Amino acid sequence: MKKIDAWMPLYIADYLADTQHLTAEQHGAYLLLLMQQWRSGPLPIDLEELAMMAKLDAANFRKKVWPKVSKFFDQTDEGYSQKRLAAERTTAEGISAKRAVSGRAGATNKWSSVGQNPGEATDKMPSKMSGKTRSERLSEARQRGNHTADEWASLKDATGRKCVRCGAHESSLEGASLTKDHIVPIYQGGDDSIRNLQPFCRNCNSAKGSNSTDYRPETWQKYMAECLAKRLANACRTPGPSPSPIQKEESNPHTPLPNDGTVAAPPAGRRGLILEGFDEWWKAYPRKVAKGAAEKVWQKAVASSSTQTLIDAVKRKAWPTDPQFIPHPATWLSQKRWLDDDATVITKPDQRPTPKYDERYFWPRKAAEIDQLPMPKQGTPEYQSWSAVKQGLNPDRAPGYQMQGFGF
Repeated sequence: MKKIDAWMPLYIADYLADTQHLTAEQHGAYLLLLMQQWRSGPLPIDLEELAMMAKLDAANFRKKVWPKVSKFFDQTDEGYSQKRLAAERTTAEGISAKRAVSGRAGATNKWSSVGQNPGEATDKMPSKMSGKTRSERLSEARQRGNHTADEWASLKDATGRKCVRCGAHESSLEGASLTKDHIVPIYQGGDDSIRNLQPFCRNCNSAKGSNSTDYRPETWQKYMAECLAKRLANACRTPGPSPSPIQKEESNPHTPLPNDGTVAAPPAGRRGLILEGFDEWWKAYPRKVAKGAAEKVWQKAVASSSTQTLIDAVKRKAWPTDPQFIPHPATWLSQKRWLDDDATVITKPDQRPTPKYDERYFWPRKAAEIDQLPMPKQGTPEYQSWSAVKQGLNPDRAPGYQMQGFGF
């Protein structure tokens, strides 16, 4: 379908001013005939054919409709034609033809510029990529240079996870993701290595055109090297299954950054850079549970403070003697508890979790010690035992006392 077939200009004010005398049936027939002329050109002379186009029977069309509607049409050698519609149709066809020529010229200029600088393309140059799909061009670009998922993620981290052109943060974008922009476009011979990539939002990427400006900060290689080293060190902590020989042969090669000192190798050992200082902090922390969970949040805590600050905060704090009132190490790190006051914060008695009560809690404790424990629910055997100890009695002799556990 040609583009002009999809729409037809209708000037409402002019149409109503010229057709006030028509009936609803005549309006319908007139509009259908106008649409037919817009699609196919002048209408046929045969009234029966016109009646079929107007969706009316021939007798009714000849007697009641055509005498009024025919006044809007001129009879030419090619058939009936509405003068203004014919002029609009000629204009629309001309615009459509110009756009088609411009589109073909743009495509020729675009695909014939492979291997040349922007603005130097010539129509005489043979198009090396003409007729190839995007996947085929991308495959060729990856043969010239490739990148890994860790390199792309590290590049985004190094640039603040923002579009380097407009500054839009990844979290504010549709789908919360940045797109890969090839600085030197693939159709101009650019490769798919990390050196030729920069994070763009979709709007900036679609508006890029043939622009090959590098918007990355000058220090992007340094910061990316640090981020990449941390990622690789973190990956070393959880080794995955070894690939089979077939997988090794079929794995796609990639082009890493050159070993010119800009990319630091991942630290040796299982723990590496990401857990620097953790052992010293763990040794100082008074409650040693869930070490793996603490390791996972350690790097995030260090990023918002410093290793020495975390170690000093643990050593300086006056910790409760009862371990149940000391938070888990991972909780202390994730909640940034090193920012709390130095004074020991002890939960109020009525806010303490209820311990399991048995004779070890009530006997042979003194009444003063019992006052520091939460009072059991009245009417229970535990309450009778608790009350007996407060009165200086042996809980085994308290009426109704039964030696049993009391849960949370």
